[in-house]
Amino acid sequence: MRQFSSRRLIYDFYQFNTSGNPDLQGIFYSAMRSTLRMLTMREPAIGIVDLPNANVTSWINFLNYYGYSCSIVRKPDDLANCDTIILPGVGHFSNGAAYLIRTGLGLALTERLAEGSTKVIGICLGMHLLYESSKEGSGTGLSLFKGEVSAFADMTDRATNIGWGYVDTGAIELQRVYFNHSFFVPPDKDETVAEFTYRSLRFSAIVRKGNAVGIQF
Repeated sequence: MRQFSSRRLIYDFYQFNTSGNPDLQGIFYSAMRSTLRMLTMREPAIGIVDLPNANVTSWINFLNYYGYSCSIVRKPDDLANCDTIILPGVGHFSNGAAYLIRTGLGLALTERLAEGSTKVIGICLGMHLLYESSKEGSGTGLSLFKGEVSAFADMTDRATNIGWGYVDTGAIELQRVYFNHSFFVPPDKDETVAEFTYRSLRFSAIVRKGNAVGIQF
């Protein structure tokens, strides 16, 4: 297995997903760079939660292609050898929340986070599942962050934010990123690391609380 290097992982992620296209660099380079800097990961055993309809295969292909160790997480015992957990994107909040409860992964993951033995990265839907609830549907998320995920349809004349944009990052250097989502997390002064504006509405592009990080793009 290739020795883990945050710099190498960022480069590999960029090359694999962009094919050298600079217009695509922002999505992958930015997400991985900011997350790795915040969590300072070294030689992680990465687990990918098999959420219903999520883009699990994309993560497996990327990590395997470049020789990084990863495994699919479907039950609490699968967390034993993982120090970094990815909650992938794509899917529906209700289905994801129900899956975490049904499998026991929700409780097991929050316990490991409380112990400090695990880090979690939530991408898009995975980020929403870090919260208590969502306007997208019923069910309870991991409640690592307080509050409810909101819907653009309730506050703007367009229900979905799709397209490129520059994130207001403050201290974290990011490039142009791509959004495709209908639900969002309002900014929080303590937990929001980066923000973005859609139809004059500010929302969180990156959030962090302890060992939990959520990325909307």
